Amino acid sequence: MRLTLPSYVANAIEKLNARGFEAYAVGGCTRDLLRGEAPNDYDIATSALPEEILSVFEGERTIPTGLAHGTVTLLSEGGPLEITTYRIDGGYTDGRHPDAVAFSSSFREDAKRRDFTVNAMAIHPDGTLLDYFGGQEDLERKIIRAVGDPALRFEEDALRILRAMRFASVLDFEIEEKTAEAMHAEQERLRLVSAERIREELAKALCGKGVLRIFTAFSDIVGFILPELVPSMGFDQKSRYHLFDVYTHTLHAVAAVKPERVLRLTMLLHDVGKPFVFSLDEKGEGHFYGHGDKSVEMAAEVLRRLRFDNATADTVLRLIRYHDLPLENFFTHLSRLRGRHGDPFLLQLLEVKRADNLAQNPAFATRQERLAEAEALLRAEMEKEPPFTVASLAVNGKDLLALGLPPSPQIGSILSHLTEAVLDGRVQNEKEALLAYFKENNALFSTPLEIERKLLIAYPDTALLEAQKGVRIFDIEQTYLYNEDEALTERVRLRREGASVAYFHTVKRRLSALTAEEQEAQITKEEFEALLSRRDKTRATVQKRRYALPYGAHTLEIDLYPQWKRQAVLEVELASEKERFSLPPYLSVLRDVTADKRYKNVSLSREFPDEEE
Repeated sequence: MRLTLPSYVANAIEKLNARGFEAYAVGGCTRDLLRGEAPNDYDIATSALPEEILSVFEGERTIPTGLAHGTVTLLSEGGPLEITTYRIDGGYTDGRHPDAVAFSSSFREDAKRRDFTVNAMAIHPDGTLLDYFGGQEDLERKIIRAVGDPALRFEEDALRILRAMRFASVLDFEIEEKTAEAMHAEQERLRLVSAERIREELAKALCGKGVLRIFTAFSDIVGFILPELVPSMGFDQKSRYHLFDVYTHTLHAVAAVKPERVLRLTMLLHDVGKPFVFSLDEKGEGHFYGHGDKSVEMAAEVLRRLRFDNATADTVLRLIRYHDLPLENFFTHLSRLRGRHGDPFLLQLLEVKRADNLAQNPAFATRQERLAEAEALLRAEMEKEPPFTVASLAVNGKDLLALGLPPSPQIGSILSHLTEAVLDGRVQNEKEALLAYFKENNALFSTPLEIERKLLIAYPDTALLEAQKGVRIFDIEQTYLYNEDEALTERVRLRREGASVAYFHTVKRRLSALTAEEQEAQITKEEFEALLSRRDKTRATVQKRRYALPYGAHTLEIDLYPQWKRQAVLEVELASEKERFSLPPYLSVLRDVTADKRYKNVSLSREFPDEEE
């Protein structure tokens, strides 16, 4: 096979040759040329010493990149060229870098220190190929094999374990048996490798054609660098929607999505939280309520530990958070989704949902048709108009300041709220209408803190409660609204007290287990019914009877739910997180559930925990 080097590479080699030095294009560029692919870059190895390399290219732009290791970078017209002296490496005390480097005049000696046979070849402009370790044959056989003793290669540099996985995945090659055995045996040495280097090899391996096969065969190594995934390995989902355990489903989803860094990272981590929220219903069917939130929490730690850039991390975490967004919400609330997230994100989200579905039971693959419809709808909307955002509002911060509001972060919050109101159809995007809406709904724009304690109590004596002085009794129907911002909880409430009926709209942002920012306003029946059109169809309306009982300096709110016969929930609002309160002797506390998300009403709208003994 006649291999042709670019002129700028051939010229550099010929200049070295003219001064009596050997020189070859080496490593990955030779591998890629032999595979018929265009290399991303070119490296040159030579018998010339570093100072001799500088002498050969005197008058040209050179950078002494790493003279101690024999490397000079030539800034040629075709691009930067790393030119390195043949060398023999000493011991690797730190498992990453040679303690000492000895220069050599032999490419054979230089090739001995390289990682894999397919990367240990060299080519000259005249067509001469140097291949002392069978690299060309391994290319033809599609095999990744270490040069010499594989255990020694990985002891020298543990990163080579991940590089082997990366090459095997990207090239869709197999890993030779002894090389694979040494990878498994030496994986502990990956502790010596920096997070940044692990990140880059992992990201590249994820984007390879062979990712499913390689990440299955080397799941122990994947688990070593990503221990968060270990619980998912072999975890039976016990669901008719799934044929695979959580980890295998994850890998099928990775392989099904486009080979783009953000998308493949998303699929790798989208279900990482599943084993931690697993539950079985009375029919033996598995459920993973809240796994999106748990996966976001765990994925955030992975991305932080591996030092991914903020833009990548933010997009991956948003995609994980919304990967289970019901398609019905996508069709119903597309304008809100576009305004909040932007069109590029929504296209990525559809790719994620498509891959997730392809990795499930094929019997449910009909969702692909609905996903195609969703994408067609999105693209049609994209052609008609840009997404509606805060910048699209007919009012701005100056208009609010003109009303007498002080400069503060609340200005931005008010503009965001007005944007949501326009998207909901509650107000027209006209300056006078928006300012009037703001004035009429001023209470919605304040953000008082709600600090509460929540206790699980034994089911109370209702006759005794009804006999208490000052007690008020409400029958409440609480419906949660769809909102793309997972940090917010938005709901409407119908509250009956005797023959009286009142309606409320509440937006709450959780700050801690005890504390939340809450915006609540009483609304009309017509406004209530209009907001119901945004009902989150993945949640049931929560029904409860509330006893508001004055006791001491506080009002105790005791909620009885029809799903429970032996227990109830008591809430008390406090002025500070350290404030004390007391309870009447006829109420029996089972335990404090303030920090237990299962007992929040937003969680009860999806699932009621079993009653405690």
